[in-house]
Amino acid sequence: MVNEWKKLKKNRNNKKKRSEGLKKKEDVWAENLDELFDIAHRDALDLMKIEEDKLFLLSQRKHGRPGRIGGLDKTHTKKVAKSQTRKVRLQERKAQAEEEIQAIYDEKVVFVSSTSDSEAASSRSGSCSPVKFLSIPGPSSSATQPPASKRGRKELLDQNLAGSLDAAKLSDRKAAVVLTHALKKVKVDPAQYNVNSSSIRRARMKYRATYANNLKTAFKPPEEIPLTIHWDGKMLEDITGHETVDRLPILASGNNVDQLLAVPKLASGTGESIASAVFETLLQWGLLSKARGMSFDTTSSNTGRLNGACTLLEQKLNRELLWLACRHHILEIMLEAVVLKSLGPSSGPDILLFVRFRKAWPSLNKEGFKVADDPILQKIGSRNVELVLSFAEKQLDVFQPRDDYKELLTLVIMFLGGIPKNGINFMAPAGLHRARWMAKGIYAIKVYMFRGEFKMTKKEEVAITELCMFVVSIYVYHWFQAPSCRFAPRNDLKLLKDLKAYNKVNEAIAEVALKKFSGHLWYLSEVLVAFAFFDENVPLETKTKMVQALENEGQEDTLRRITIDSRVIEMSSLEDFVSQNTRKFFSITGLSPDFLEREVVTWESDPEYLHIKNIVSSMRVVNDIAERGVALMEEYNKLHTQNEEQKQYLLLTVKEFRKKFPDSRKSTLLK
Repeated sequence: MVNEWKKLKKNRNNKKKRSEGLKKKEDVWAENLDELFDIAHRDALDLMKIEEDKLFLLSQRKHGRPGRIGGLDKTHTKKVAKSQTRKVRLQERKAQAEEEIQAIYDEKVVFVSSTSDSEAASSRSGSCSPVKFLSIPGPSSSATQPPASKRGRKELLDQNLAGSLDAAKLSDRKAAVVLTHALKKVKVDPAQYNVNSSSIRRARMKYRATYANNLKTAFKPPEEIPLTIHWDGKMLEDITGHETVDRLPILASGNNVDQLLAVPKLASGTGESIASAVFETLLQWGLLSKARGMSFDTTSSNTGRLNGACTLLEQKLNRELLWLACRHHILEIMLEAVVLKSLGPSSGPDILLFVRFRKAWPSLNKEGFKVADDPILQKIGSRNVELVLSFAEKQLDVFQPRDDYKELLTLVIMFLGGIPKNGINFMAPAGLHRARWMAKGIYAIKVYMFRGEFKMTKKEEVAITELCMFVVSIYVYHWFQAPSCRFAPRNDLKLLKDLKAYNKVNEAIAEVALKKFSGHLWYLSEVLVAFAFFDENVPLETKTKMVQALENEGQEDTLRRITIDSRVIEMSSLEDFVSQNTRKFFSITGLSPDFLEREVVTWESDPEYLHIKNIVSSMRVVNDIAERGVALMEEYNKLHTQNEEQKQYLLLTVKEFRKKFPDSRKSTLLK
């Protein structure tokens, strides 16, 4: 219409060109101004649910647009008026009832519940002033009616029983059922006790809060014990169930210390959020001065040079800490690179070869397994085969915290032709998850040993063979040695040299593993190499050279993790990584370096050195403790309470209860 108006406007003042046709066009254009400018949805009539609205739209589309929208919604007005009327009548009834009640009180009414009672009262009244009697509904006062039951007042729950209910994951209602029937069984009247769900809920909340607060107050590790603070983030559904939040289990470890501190939820997974949460938790527990080390996964949110959580936490504390990167996490990163190199990338979250094997497992002949072929054993080397077999057998005699650790050791022994102490037995393939790369090593060995039963392509068989050789030759030893902080510098240097030597077995695998591991040389840094002073497997000669190297000038900005030229790996020794900066280890931990002034040969008989060695040995360099904190939060995330404060109390209570009662044996529970 605008364009049409512009055309008509040109000749509006030109009398010569104003013909009858032009005037007619102007009149038509003016009439169209009153027509509906229809911008309704093309399916508006189908989308409308109210018939009155449809009729109005159709009428507006007609010529002349008959009808109009009124200024008042009559239907809504009627509803409001009815609602107001109901409210007024309700108030009137309430006022009338109150007046009647007040009138009854003013007349000194005696309430009775039967005619006989009224007569008795009348005879007792004699010639006194008349009294009004009213019958009211309620229990009869007859002697045959049993008296009303009294509510039980005895408290049944104590700290241990409340903790047992939480650890057993019993809801308040289920706890009431169990406790009631337990009391009946031992011939005790449940009616005497507070065993209803509401009372149980209040008691559990009280005991959780009391226990958690007492725990914070009592937790005072000795000043000489350096504490390592662990954390590990995990995305979980919020306890309200409406969104996903980042949870951060925070724990403290040290000599005879293993303490869950909190599992706060973060606004985001940034380094600033993590550092702030850790700092606030340390402040609440009074541990700001006792935290000496940090244990973490090597993600950028933790290790970033400027905005990483570790850097920001040091700034908040205004002092340096030990950067104890999780050694298991480092080895999983290396194995991930090897798996991807051998089997290639996967389009989904799982490796398809392993998914096929898991599905085929029930139909496989479990007696049809095969050990490593002679050519494979020759590549590994007879000497290495003996060493790995001996190492795996010794590790099985040591307590292993996880079943998959035992399974890996057992499979390695069988792969190399040995027989485990418990005999030959294969566990069914477990679930797959990319975050747990050790499981890929377990799958690889199983697939290889059942290569005669499970159909694979030639390419897949070659890839599985390469992966198995790496796991058996390199990975197993370093995985199970990883938790020792004292052995960390020596083992990291050994792994570098082992990977260089593995070039002769498989150059492609060795290269990708070396490249990945070389980016995580945290424990060969100038500070953390000091762990080797307490490693009894380091020769005395090397330790002497390390002490002498303490005079060497270090880097001005001490690197948290170093880089090394692969060409000098074979020639490197531990003393090459020591400098004046190595003494920072002792200033950070608060441990005395005086033993360094004495002869190395006397250290193992020096009480001061042995005391420090015992403290250092307890420092954890794997973050498994934080992973267990994550598992605890996942387990109790949706249980018992949606209150954030109570959730923190609950986690602390359950954690301590499990420490006190690690199993359900009668001898343990009776302690």
